[in-house]
Amino acid sequence: MAGCGCNNKNNEPKKKCPVCHTESNYINYLVVKTVVKDEFKKLIKEDKYYTCNEKDCDVVFFDELEDQIFLLKDISLTADFEGVTKNNKEDQRGGGCKGGCSGGCNH
Repeated sequence: MAGCGCNNKNNEPKKKCPVCHTESNYINYLVVKTVVKDEFKKLIKEDKYYTCNEKDCDVVFFDELEDQIFLLKDISLTADFEGVTKNNKEDQRGGGCKGGCSGGCNH
Protein backbone atom coordinates (compact mmCIF):
# COMPACT_ATOMS: atom_id res chain seq x y z
CA MET A 1 0.00 0.00 0.00
CA ALA A 2 1.63 3.24 -1.11
CA GLY A 3 2.19 5.89 1.53
CA CYS A 4 1.85 3.60 4.55
CA GLY A 5 5.19 4.80 5.94
CA CYS A 6 6.95 1.43 6.07
CA ASN A 7 10.45 0.83 4.80
CA ASN A 8 9.44 -1.64 2.10
CA LYS A 9 11.21 -0.51 -1.10
CA ASN A 10 8.36 -1.84 -3.26
CA ASN A 11 6.00 0.71 -1.72
CA GLU A 12 8.16 3.75 -2.45
CA PRO A 13 6.98 6.00 -5.29
CA LYS A 14 9.08 6.14 -8.43
CA LYS A 15 9.31 8.74 -11.16
CA LYS A 16 11.36 9.09 -14.33
CA CYS A 17 14.27 11.52 -14.32
CA PRO A 18 13.35 14.61 -16.38
CA VAL A 19 16.73 14.53 -18.16
CA CYS A 20 17.70 10.89 -18.80
CA HIS A 21 14.24 9.31 -18.22
CA THR A 22 15.68 6.59 -15.97
CA GLU A 23 13.33 5.38 -13.23
CA SER A 24 14.28 7.26 -10.08
CA ASN A 25 13.62 6.51 -6.41
CA TYR A 26 11.85 8.61 -3.80
CA ILE A 27 14.02 10.38 -1.24
CA ASN A 28 12.82 12.53 1.65
CA TYR A 29 13.23 16.28 1.33
CA LEU A 30 15.29 16.32 4.56
CA VAL A 31 18.00 14.27 2.85
CA VAL A 32 18.06 16.70 -0.06
CA LYS A 33 18.26 19.66 2.33
CA THR A 34 21.16 18.05 4.16
CA VAL A 35 23.36 17.50 1.11
CA VAL A 36 22.72 20.48 -1.17
CA LYS A 37 25.04 23.47 -0.96
CA ASP A 38 24.07 26.15 1.55
CA GLU A 39 22.80 28.58 -1.09
CA PHE A 40 20.13 26.05 -2.16
CA LYS A 41 18.87 24.94 1.27
CA LYS A 42 16.23 27.70 1.45
CA LEU A 43 14.74 26.46 -1.84
CA ILE A 44 13.92 22.98 -0.54
CA LYS A 45 10.17 22.43 -0.07
CA GLU A 46 8.47 19.87 2.16
CA ASP A 47 7.64 17.81 -0.90
CA LYS A 48 8.51 14.53 -2.58
CA TYR A 49 11.94 14.39 -4.16
CA TYR A 50 13.52 11.73 -6.29
CA THR A 51 17.12 10.74 -6.88
CA CYS A 52 18.48 9.77 -10.28
CA ASN A 53 20.89 6.84 -10.07
CA GLU A 54 22.06 6.95 -13.68
CA LYS A 55 25.83 7.49 -13.46
CA ASP A 56 26.00 9.39 -16.77
CA CYS A 57 23.24 11.86 -15.80
CA ASP A 58 24.09 15.17 -14.09
CA VAL A 59 20.78 15.19 -12.18
CA VAL A 60 21.05 14.15 -8.54
CA PHE A 61 17.62 15.21 -7.16
CA PHE A 62 14.37 16.56 -8.59
CA ASP A 63 11.00 17.30 -7.05
CA GLU A 64 7.54 15.91 -7.82
CA LEU A 65 6.64 18.71 -10.25
CA GLU A 66 10.12 18.74 -11.80
CA ASP A 67 10.41 22.48 -11.20
CA GLN A 68 13.42 21.94 -8.94
CA ILE A 69 16.31 19.97 -10.38
CA PHE A 70 19.59 19.72 -8.47
CA LEU A 71 22.68 18.76 -10.40
CA LEU A 72 25.91 17.25 -9.17
CA LYS A 73 27.44 20.74 -9.01
CA ASP A 74 24.68 21.75 -6.51
CA ILE A 75 25.64 19.08 -3.98
CA SER A 76 28.00 19.77 -1.11
CA LEU A 77 30.85 17.31 -1.39
CA THR A 78 31.46 17.65 2.35
CA ALA A 79 27.96 16.36 3.24
CA ASP A 80 27.69 13.00 4.98
CA PHE A 81 25.25 11.46 2.48
CA GLU A 82 25.83 7.91 3.72
CA GLY A 83 25.14 8.91 7.31
CA VAL A 84 21.93 10.67 6.35
CA THR A 85 20.51 7.90 4.20
CA LYS A 86 21.46 4.89 6.30
CA ASN A 87 21.63 5.93 9.95
CA ASN A 88 18.38 7.92 10.01
CA LYS A 89 16.32 5.77 7.64
CA GLU A 90 13.27 5.70 9.92
CA ASP A 91 13.21 9.49 10.41
CA GLN A 92 13.44 10.23 6.71
CA ARG A 93 10.72 7.87 5.59
CA GLY A 94 8.15 9.13 8.03
CA GLY A 95 8.73 6.67 10.84
CA GLY A 96 7.61 3.12 11.26
CA CYS A 97 4.71 1.30 9.72
CA LYS A 98 1.36 2.96 10.37
CA GLY A 99 -0.49 -0.36 10.34
CA GLY A 100 -1.58 -0.08 6.72
CA CYS A 101 0.95 -2.49 5.27
CA SER A 102 -0.14 -5.65 3.60
CA GLY A 103 2.96 -7.60 4.59
CA GLY A 104 6.56 -7.18 3.54
CA CYS A 105 7.24 -4.42 6.07
CA ASN A 106 10.73 -4.50 7.61
CA HIS A 107 9.46 -3.74 11.12
